[in-house]
Amino acid sequence: MIYYLTRMEPYYIKCINEGPFQLKTAEGAPKPEAQWLNDERRVVTQDQLLKRIIISCIPNDIIESIISCETARETWSDLVHSFEGTLDNKEIRIMDLKLEYNTLRAKNFESFSHTHTHYKTLLNELLNDGVKLSKHEINVGFVNSAPKKWLNFSQSLRNANHIHTLDLADIYGRFVYEDNNL
Repeated sequence: MIYYLTRMEPYYIKCINEGPFQLKTAEGAPKPEAQWLNDERRVVTQDQLLKRIIISCIPNDIIESIISCETARETWSDLVHSFEGTLDNKEIRIMDLKLEYNTLRAKNFESFSHTHTHYKTLLNELLNDGVKLSKHEINVGFVNSAPKKWLNFSQSLRNANHIHTLDLADIYGRFVYEDNNL
């Protein structure tokens, strides 16, 4: 959603990070609305517009928890805490995802397509939480997650140095091709 908001209006991100623009007089008191210039009015109303945009993208059951927020920044902060939790929660989630990534193994009864989908979902969750893995780490993790019946084929990929040169999609394609030829 951040990318969407940035493309709509770059000021929205500043609004989320720093809060709404507050007009003040030279003495520091809030500036009466009657004294606002057109440009100032536009900037002030963008915060409420941003809040409405955020709310319009959220399911009704969640709206009830944020509808009373005064500003877009407050609304965004409540949503982040609701979905991501505190910084401690995020670190725990990342540790759990890394553990799942490192221990992921395909079940003998599941399709290779299902394993690939599970693996890609896990990679996306890691990426969304700011964990970046190299192409080599991704490829090795996927090949290592293959069932034992693929041990010889996995070893041949390693020996041919394909784990370093191919993308995950190419490696998956080779497994599928090999599976179709069995």
